[in-house]
Amino acid sequence: MVQRLILILFPLLLAVGAYFYVIPTVERKHYDFTLESADGPVSLSDFRGKKAVAVYFGYTYCPDICPTTFSNLTGAMKLLPPEAAEAMQVIFVSVDTDRDTPKSLKEYVEYFYPTYLGVTGTKAQIDEVVSRYEGTEYTIIKGGSKAMGYTVGHTSYVYFFDKQGNFSSRLNHSIDPRETLTHMEKALGIAH
Repeated sequence: MVQRLILILFPLLLAVGAYFYVIPTVERKHYDFTLESADGPVSLSDFRGKKAVAVYFGYTYCPDICPTTFSNLTGAMKLLPPEAAEAMQVIFVSVDTDRDTPKSLKEYVEYFYPTYLGVTGTKAQIDEVVSRYEGTEYTIIKGGSKAMGYTVGHTSYVYFFDKQGNFSSRLNHSIDPRETLTHMEKALGIAH
């Protein structure tokens, strides 16, 4: 009887283990990346167990969408209690590998909030990371003003991850800090 019960429960326990351990581990590896910041390599996994993370793809020469998104993120950060804001990390991944350097990214993101991080890499690295974030795309558009030479068309999603590094939610471009705050609170595990 005990052996039969073990034979029945063992597969169930394996399935539960896979659901709570294997699947989140595979998902975390799917989204993880290592790119360069002005202060050295940054990985999404660096923050696991420490901070919730918001990842945004764009570029510093963006005339409207990126500054709006960062203003929105900053507005939401300011609505969080100070200890919650300290537990939230925003990472800006530049898709403009020709113009954005780790140093210029640092200056750009810190203008919006002192703890934000800006990262980039080679075009191949960025393409590989972008391919793993469903819905994210970018295109180099030749032309434009002589000063800029080209623009970058890109989607505008913010991806949120909880403190364990698990995907929490995806926010489409928003101009409402309170909507962004809801996603941050979910990633931080703050009850509404």
